[in-house]
Amino acid sequence: MRCLSVLMAGGGVPAGTAVDPRQIAITGARPAWNGRTPDSWEHVMPWGEPTEDQHRVLAAGHAVRLPAPVEGSPS
Repeated sequence: MRCLSVLMAGGGVPAGTAVDPRQIAITGARPAWNGRTPDSWEHVMPWGEPTEDQHRVLAAGHAVRLPAPVEGSPS
């Protein structure tokens, strides 16, 4: 979470990766500390069946990237 805070305070388009509901909530709160808008960063969540957390994050208007597995790569 310290690294996320540093990224959110800097320039660029940071991406927060978390699967734990508490970490997802923290990831969603950190951008506001730095005056970031929802389109200036994104959540990265695991590929697979959409989770309740993914639906909640999307409903809040945040960008969510779901990295698709590459054929032939290890799981």
